[in-house]
Amino acid sequence: MPWRERVEIQLYKLVSLIPVTVTFCLYTYLFVFYAYFYLYPTITMDFTKIGFDTLWENETNSKNNSRKAIIYACIFAFSSVNLLISIVRTISTHPGNIPEEREWDMSTDT
Repeated sequence: MPWRERVEIQLYKLVSLIPVTVTFCLYTYLFVFYAYFYLYPTITMDFTKIGFDTLWENETNSKNNSRKAIIYACIFAFSSVNLLISIVRTISTHPGNIPEEREWDMSTDT
């Protein structure tokens, strides 16, 4: 096989990885952004990392929002794990092929 064909095949393999890379980068970005800028500060009540001194005015409102954030974190973790498993299973699943039996052949009769 000439070197140009080998380079072309490698280029096609590289291009086929672009959708996978974009999907994982988008997934990672959304996970980190939501966890770092909403869930973690709301649960710990430490808003100094995102530039606020305090977000709620009274203690009961902040405790209620902290409890809600824990529930949201559980739902988000469950959904994120399921999404990650779905992405990995989609990537690793063989696309299949058409069986070689006669019943699957195209009829040429008109």
